[in-house]
Order: sequence, then structure tokens, then C-alpha cells
Amino acid sequence: DRKDNSNDYFYEPLAFRMTGKSMEPFIVLPSFNNKESMSHEGEEFIYVLEGSWEFTYGDQIYVLHKGDSIYFDSSIPHVGKSLGTVRARVLAVLYPSKRS
Repeated sequence: DRKDNSNDYFYEPLAFRMTGKSMEPFIVLPSFNNKESMSHEGEEFIYVLEGSWEFTYGDQIYVLHKGDSIYFDSSIPHVGKSLGTVRARVLAVLYPSKRS
């Protein structure tokens, strides 16, 4: 597992050895206090594997639980954090740039 100290979450890349890929799949363990939103070109798909996850997308807030998913334009500011007492575990698939 890798840790990104700036946002206090853990992530594990699932396809780091593959070259020329279009998608970037990760397992992410979001922190409980992540407040710093991010945005980047492309699209993202999130599937909650364990726990509960609060997702802020623009000015909308969604609460997702195990088995829930969301697909979105990642150029809109977004941030997620674990809810409850157990850190959430999510599958995040990033598609860095849209194709025409």
C-alpha cells in the first residue's frame, strides 16, 4: 500500500505494471477527515467495497455504502471521506482523458 500524506489516504495501484493503458484502477482507503477537493481531466468510476463513504461532487453531497457506485466527470471538484468507525475501502477507476 502507498500513503499520500497530503490527503491522508491510502491507495494501492492495481495495474501499475501495464504500459499504454487507458484506465488507472486503484483500491483506496479514504481518511475520515479529507477536506481538500481535487479535479483533473477525465472520468472516474467508484465502487464501495466496504464501509460507508461521503462523496462531495461540486456542491452536492452523496453518501455511499457497500455495493454502491458512482460515475462522474472528474474535472468537477470532488472529495471523499470515510464515515463511521471503520475506514471505507473503494475501487476507483480513473480514465485520465476523454477521447473524441
